[in-house]
Amino acid sequence: MSVALYLDRTSEPIEQLLMTFPVRGVEFKFLNPISGPQGTLEEADYYLATNYKVTREVMEQSPKLKLVTRTGVGFENVDIEYARSKGIPVTIAKGANAVSVAELVIAFMLDLSRKICLLDKTTKEGLWQSWDYRHESYDIMGKTLGVIGAGVIAREVITRVNAFGVHCVYYDIAKMPQEQEQQYQLTYMSMEELLAASDFVMVQLPLNDSTRDLIGKDQFRLMKKTAFIINTARGQIINEDALIWALDNHVIAGAALDVFNNNPPGAGHKLLTYPNVITTPHIGGATLDAYSRNFAMCTDNIRAVEQGRRPEFIVNGL
Repeated sequence: MSVALYLDRTSEPIEQLLMTFPVRGVEFKFLNPISGPQGTLEEADYYLATNYKVTREVMEQSPKLKLVTRTGVGFENVDIEYARSKGIPVTIAKGANAVSVAELVIAFMLDLSRKICLLDKTTKEGLWQSWDYRHESYDIMGKTLGVIGAGVIAREVITRVNAFGVHCVYYDIAKMPQEQEQQYQLTYMSMEELLAASDFVMVQLPLNDSTRDLIGKDQFRLMKKTAFIINTARGQIINEDALIWALDNHVIAGAALDVFNNNPPGAGHKLLTYPNVITTPHIGGATLDAYSRNFAMCTDNIRAVEQGRRPEFIVNGL
């Protein structure tokens, strides 16, 4: 019997959900269980990992390891070069989180426009600020969303905000074919043009050497003073010092952040102190529905290896 080991400490409902995706000949265990069966690195044939750092030192403790499968699309927490040197494929669950992240982006847009979290807080504190923020609240209909990185998640956002009457523009390294631009009602712009034209700027890129600190002071200077920036991708894509500068100097109207340079950012981090910044603890793909889609894809890849087939969405070149 092979062993598939979930590395992260999660929750009882998530543990129970994983057990509903059986693979013949494979026993599912948990490295840090809540109530599920305890497993060890030494016995693992397969890793399932969300945020757990799958380092060389971790993999060296699993001599039978055949596959590392990520419940998500990022893989910066996995030493993919070491895995490749050992012939261990690393896979991602491409698209499994897309709808969940897209819905969070739309929630951010609505909250930033209508001050929902802020007014919930002040109302519960006994302040009835019925008139105070009317001059700072807006409809999203008729506004422009600038999408930096038009991948799977971004396209789910675009499909949904079109129904709100939001105009979408995008920048990406590769321009979409014209028929896709027409399908999504999209206009291509340079990043500089996009920043100047947008009421909301959504960052949806992978983190790599070319995207690290992509958004800095020069980029914030191009944005409207009434514009908001939304990041549900990776925190390091936006330079945090530059964002703090932009907020302190009223260069932009606010931000919504599901990610930080360091997750968690730590108590007292300045970005946690602004009333016009919405923060969440990296929950973009953290819905039960998303985990169900993730586990389906991860267990399909485990099943493929068990049956001698090639798993899908390998990211380390094997």
